[in-house]
Amino acid sequence: MEIKGIYDNGGNTFDRYTVVLKQKLGNHNWCLVLSHNPHEIQGFSSFAKCMDGDPLLGSKINFEDLPENIQKHIKRRIE
Repeated sequence: MEIKGIYDNGGNTFDRYTVVLKQKLGNHNWCLVLSHNPHEIQGFSSFAKCMDGDPLLGSKINFEDLPENIQKHIKRRIE
């Protein structure tokens, strides 16, 4: 799977990060939505549908701007 964009809402919600994938589901994109601690028992990591560029997703960021644990988690989930 390829990444189209990554968003960070600054921790305004539990699902802080949204990774928008290039795969489509009708008019929506597939997304990986995750908390700041997705690998922990209290964490969250799930695929969902979303609209790329939706202001509720937060600010667009680069993959390199993510914490290292989030980068590793994303790579494991989408490969």
